[in-house]
Amino acid sequence: FIRFVADALNPADAAIVLVTESHRTALLQGLRTRGVDIDGAMERGTCVSFDADVAPGSARFLEAVNGVRQAAANAGNAHPRIAFCGERAGRLWAEGRTAEAAQLEQLCSELAQDVDILCLYPVPYTKDNRTLTRICAEHTAVSAG
Repeated sequence: FIRFVADALNPADAAIVLVTESHRTALLQGLRTRGVDIDGAMERGTCVSFDADVAPGSARFLEAVNGVRQAAANAGNAHPRIAFCGERAGRLWAEGRTAEAAQLEQLCSELAQDVDILCLYPVPYTKDNRTLTRICAEHTAVSAG
């Protein structure tokens, strides 16, 4: 997540992060270590963070997408890209709430073309899992690691 968010914020694009509190702390520290002005980005509104343990709701999530897009435009980037990374869907998946994970992935796949998405799933990927295979098909790239 650190590289993904840093790559977005360094060229004055925007980012939305949906991680647990402990991961958020590590992410912020990692970004600061890389020289990313994460505090400034959060003040400008070009970066927002949500707790992965709490569903933000689709309306609030779409407000966040539009908000960071506008904040990046206000900061001088006429055509910003938005990096969205999160672990909510993966956490839902790990809890056996696969239908909710698939629904969140569907919402994300319907976002505008200026949104790049990176999701973290804490489970091994096997081709015999139809739901996860369908979710992975929604993504531009899938990496097992």
